[in-house]
Amino acid sequence: MPLDKVRVQELRAQAHHLTPAVRLGADGVTQGIILSLESRFKRAELVKLQCGKATPVPAEQAAEDLSKATKSDIVQVIGRTFTLFRPKGGVVAAAVVEAPAAVSAPAKAKPAAKSAEKSADKKAAPKKAAAAKPATKSKKA
Repeated sequence: MPLDKVRVQELRAQAHHLTPAVRLGADGVTQGIILSLESRFKRAELVKLQCGKATPVPAEQAAEDLSKATKSDIVQVIGRTFTLFRPKGGVVAAAVVEAPAAVSAPAKAKPAAKSAEKSADKKAAPKKAAAAKPATKSKKA
């Protein structure tokens, strides 16, 4: 089942900090790549992959092939890098029923006294003196 937009945004944010764990070479999608990806999915739900310059298939096609082979979802494809997601259970959960949006209580206003104290503290804080640079002598020839 495809992921909903909110979940995809969360996963993209998490994937941003990952380094590619699996790299596809000149052979493209092979059984070895699939096995390597399966072992990665045992340790993590989110895996980033990268296609080398010599990979015979485009990243979009490689992402689709690996997604089908590992029963995972494509989170994103950017250039030669793509990210796949598979929950720890192995199969994407059934349809998620969205709860109606809850009415939130209005935010409490900050007391004026506290904000005035903070701004007064910032103004009264002493400034650090700039470190003095040692004088250098210039040689004239």
